[in-house]
This record gives sequence, structure tokens and C-alpha cells, in this order.
Amino acid sequence: MVLAQRRIPFEFFAAAAVVFCAAIWICATQLSGTADDALVATGVTLDLVLLVPTLYYFLAVRKCGWPALTLLPVFFICLFAASRIVPAEHHALLNGLHAVLPIAELGLGIALVVAVRRALAAGGTKDWLDTARATVERWTGNSVAAKILAFELGLFRYAFTRQKVGPLSPGEFSAYRKTPLTAYIWVLMMVIAVETVALHLLLVRWSEIAAWILTLLSIYSAVWLIGDTRAIFRRPIRLDGEALRLRFGLRWSLDVPWSAVERVETGLGVKPEAEKPLEMVPLGAGANVRLTLREPAVADGPYGITRRCTEILLYVDEPRSLVSEIEQRLT
Repeated sequence: MVLAQRRIPFEFFAAAAVVFCAAIWICATQLSGTADDALVATGVTLDLVLLVPTLYYFLAVRKCGWPALTLLPVFFICLFAASRIVPAEHHALLNGLHAVLPIAELGLGIALVVAVRRALAAGGTKDWLDTARATVERWTGNSVAAKILAFELGLFRYAFTRQKVGPLSPGEFSAYRKTPLTAYIWVLMMVIAVETVALHLLLVRWSEIAAWILTLLSIYSAVWLIGDTRAIFRRPIRLDGEALRLRFGLRWSLDVPWSAVERVETGLGVKPEAEKPLEMVPLGAGANVRLTLREPAVADGPYGITRRCTEILLYVDEPRSLVSEIEQRLT
């Protein structure tokens, strides 16, 4: 069930509005520089960061069926609001709560990873990213949020964990073994490293903040390249009784039912027929399979991006075997 289908917790919004209005009024009129101000500010802080999330739990989660995980953004919003409403000289409690946030975020990430591992162990698909999306969607009740969060988890999981790529199972096809992908990535990584150092030294003369922003973006780009490349290694194309399951690194995931496949062709350097085909071709390779669909399909991309397509260009290490198996399923 998605969030749009859940009941709107009007009672929570009304109660939260009362709490926020009371907090604003108290901080504006009742803090007069006396010894009791610290106690009053502490009470207001607790109302905002504890009472409002508690109201949300009972009136939105329990009563209206909203996912319990949505308590986290509600708590963050309340914490931010409290930092704006309560005067800065009374932020001792808020500062302590801010220190706990990184621990809470790390705990949430660990809990999600553990949940994904359990789901993989329970059977079903062995694709880590697909399992992460399904797990996060169960937790949040929102498919878009699940795709974004699962992508970020998958990016760092693939980038920073090394796993031996095992042999392909029946019905699986790789898309990198006969390409110079690894060499291209190493060259790009060296270029990024050299340019990052050079630009940082150049920019730091004018703005240290800008220099560090550019450096962090370059590091993230390098992590993205590593994660996407390793995901290509570990996420093969799969054929099963229901669909052709196309996976291309961290970039695209698409399940095409057999009834939606119109035709499939192979050949070196196949050319697109549609205006904007979806390309699943690694760096340094050329498309060798063209898949034409009867009706538009929706592919899931990074950060929750989606794209409709009627034609897909693929690179596969064994294109003739893939086409042969697809044609067998279409007959």
C-alpha cells in the first residue's frame, strides 16, 4: 500500500498545530530572563521533539496505518523546528539530541542491511538491490522513497564490499567479460584523482569552501563509478518463466513480461530504430542486441528516476545464446 492510499491523519495535524502554536507563544512571551527560563525552555523542547512524534505514532501510525519508519523524518522536522523556536541560549538539550542523530542514522542503516540479508537468506531473488528496494518499501510504504534509499545503500554496498563473482546460473547472461570496462574505469579513476588534486589546489586560493565541495563531489563520483562497475559484475541479465529481467549496474532495472516482447535481434553494432532507446551498454563496448517491445515499459534508474521505453539496446557477452533463449520463450 502506498502512502497516497492511506488515511490522512487530520487529528495529528490539528494536535501538532496546537503544540507548535503554544511553543511559539511561550518562547515569545514567557521567557523573561529569570531563573525559571531554563526549565520552561526544556519543557517546550520536550513537547516539540517528544510529544509531537508521540502524537504522530498514535494518531498517524497506529490509527491511520502510516509506516512506523516515517517517525524518523517527523522527529527530524520537530528537532529542526525546536532549534528555530527555542532561543539559542537554551539549546543544551537540543545539542545533546543532535549528537545522537548520527548514531540513529547509522543504526537505521545497519537495521536495513540486516533486513536485506535476512530477506536474501529467506529465498526469492538473489539480486541485492532488488531485495533492498522491496525491503525498504515494506518499511516505508512508499515506492519512490524505497528506490532512493535502496540506491544509496546499494551504491556504498557495491563500492565498498568485495565479493567474488561466481559462475552464472542457467538463464543468466553477463555483460562485461568481453569488454575493456575495467581498464576504462581505472583510467577514469586516475583522471579524477589528478584533476581533483589540481582543481582543489587552484580553487583553495579563492574559496576554501568551494574547493572542498568540489573535492567531495569528485570523491562521490569515484565511489559512483566503482559501485556501478561492481554492480554490473554482480547483476546479470536473467530469464525466468515470467519475464526478462534486465539489470545494468546501478543505472537501470527493468522487468519485461514475455507478452510485451515483440522481437529481438542481434548483430555487431545494432542501430536503434526508436528515437530514444534505453541503452544498457558498458563503457568501451557497443550494443549487440536490440529488444523491441509491444508497449512502453518503465525502467527504474538511480535516485528514483524512471524512464519509459519501447526499444532497448543491450550489450551481452553471449548475444546469440540470449536471443536464442528469448525466441524459444516467445514461440
